[in-house]
Amino acid sequence: MPTETPEISILDELRRGGFEFSFATTYNAYLPFYEDVVWRHLTAAGCRANVLMMDGRQCGAALYDEGSRPRLAGREYTLIPARSRGAFHPKLLMLVGRERGLLFAGSHNMTVAGFGRNRELTSRIEAAADDEAAIAALGEAWRFMRAWAADQPSGLLAVFDAAEGYAGWLRDALATAPPEDARVRFFGSRPGGEGLWQRVSGLMPQGVRRVTVVSPFFDGRLRFLKRLAKDLRPEEFIVGVEPGGVVIDHDAARALPGVRFVDSKALREGKGYLHAKAILVEAADESDMLLTGSANASWQAWLADGDEERNAEAVVVTTGSKRQSHARALGLKELSKQPTLSPANWEEIRRRAAARPKRDAETHTSPLVALETEQGFDVEDSAAQAAPEGADLIGADGQAFGSPTISLVEGGVYRVDVPEAGPRQRTWAVVLRFSGGTSRLAIAHHTFDVAASAQTERQRELRRALDSLETDTPLLEDMLKIVERVIFDDFEVHQRRARTIGGRSAADAADTAADDAP
Repeated sequence: MPTETPEISILDELRRGGFEFSFATTYNAYLPFYEDVVWRHLTAAGCRANVLMMDGRQCGAALYDEGSRPRLAGREYTLIPARSRGAFHPKLLMLVGRERGLLFAGSHNMTVAGFGRNRELTSRIEAAADDEAAIAALGEAWRFMRAWAADQPSGLLAVFDAAEGYAGWLRDALATAPPEDARVRFFGSRPGGEGLWQRVSGLMPQGVRRVTVVSPFFDGRLRFLKRLAKDLRPEEFIVGVEPGGVVIDHDAARALPGVRFVDSKALREGKGYLHAKAILVEAADESDMLLTGSANASWQAWLADGDEERNAEAVVVTTGSKRQSHARALGLKELSKQPTLSPANWEEIRRRAAARPKRDAETHTSPLVALETEQGFDVEDSAAQAAPEGADLIGADGQAFGSPTISLVEGGVYRVDVPEAGPRQRTWAVVLRFSGGTSRLAIAHHTFDVAASAQTERQRELRRALDSLETDTPLLEDMLKIVERVIFDDFEVHQRRARTIGGRSAADAADTAADDAP
């Protein structure tokens, strides 16, 4: 951000309100933090429908850990275990209101460290009526999230449809292309198709003077750094790392003799673990291009194609001039003035790599989702081939309390019979037991509870009025007032949208015409 722009807190932004839907994506999450802090901020500010998309394998690990299990998922908000060949790695928070939207896209996971202790880098983009670039960016972010949620049960996707039906600007955003001179663009790697670098490399300037990269993780063979050097051919190539925390080959300096590795402690005075990811491209014409977001400087993040272990990533590309440089305000340009890493620094990197514990051999599969019905739960599984041997209902305490009958029905759906409402309401998860001793866990999504929590106050009033029709004292007058407000409020919203078509209000158009007059 420009130097005169103060840093902002995402949580402070949430307190301002004005939004009714939230959609967050993350790789890792401490779910009690989301529920006790982020979700409470959202609901206190008026967000009635909230969705958290999390890497499926990380979600599976959290569900099996008593200290990180969610308590409110599937009742107060929708938890979606997202699946990808690599890691589902984007860090987004998109807020949707009737007439505006707000997007945070960066390096922050849904954790205490991600929101407070780490050195993170996140962009704030607000969809205003006169900013087509911002509207297009939010539209692309929305398509990205929907693409990665497309393989989920339809019951989980109703909230996406509801947001589009509620916010006219969001429907418009889906049809808005970024203008050619857009200074802010959003890019996300979709399932299949081109890799992230293929999508953004066409924007790179000619005559690159300097490239600066900051990342906490690099692929083992440094393939992405080598690709940057080959494609951009910069006169100077700087890589900022934190010797005490970076994951990189300790022979990187010898493998890339044209790259100068420096200590990144100059960024934010070295306070907190450096989890930010950034690529700064400075052109000979003194223009800057800054790429920030979730993507580490790795092959999996940028170069892998759809058939390989490619990560799902999201980045923001910002262009600017030397005088108005986001990168300068962030301190990225100061890295070129830092001394080259010493042999002692590389020895520290080597020692830490040797001491780093190997990844836990136990890996968790992405959980399924059990959608509550009036007769039990439906669990969709595209890989379903045979009915499980049995099923167990699991309560919030992690203990099994029932073993209902289960069958495989057409369309790859496991049908779990729980006709009584009491046991259904008590269910936190359903464990499917298969032959050979294997099992799959399915998060219980209490469809009716989530739908009720997502209702507006007006919808609740209308529901109470409709229910009263079956009593001796029907609230006919109240119901007519509610319907009247809905009709005329929606008409006024559409009128305002009509007056701002093309991204400018009638007043803005008049002012522009006056300024352009001879």
